[in-house]
Amino acid sequence: MLGKPIVRISHDDIFDDARSSKINQVITAWVAIDRMNIVNRYAGLNWALGPPTYETGELPQPGALAFYWNAKNLPQCVLNLGRSATAVFRIVRDRPSSTPAGWKAVQPSVRELLRWCQKFDSSLSDFLNDLDTES
Repeated sequence: MLGKPIVRISHDDIFDDARSSKINQVITAWVAIDRMNIVNRYAGLNWALGPPTYETGELPQPGALAFYWNAKNLPQCVLNLGRSATAVFRIVRDRPSSTPAGWKAVQPSVRELLRWCQKFDSSLSDFLNDLDTES
């Protein structure tokens, strides 16, 4: 079922700069939401973001997040988990000045998670060759 239109455009709106600008802002905001959802979907991230309610012609307000799970998505979710955890590990490892507070306390848990993730995604090994080296 389709909801309300996001904008209504009349012939007169074309000649009203302020109205055209507002229409542009509204459409741009909705396109940004849709693009994020499309990118997430193709990345195997089954999250959808959107405003819980909206008014036609108004900018969408910060949205609600929904997660759509299915057992068939598990392999891709595990890959995403491993790759995201690897990115966090490498960033924190290579940029100690950016280390979030409390990193030292969770570091052993992240290392354990990464060891597990490597079982499912061997491509992580190249990025985790110093996983057991203390920092």
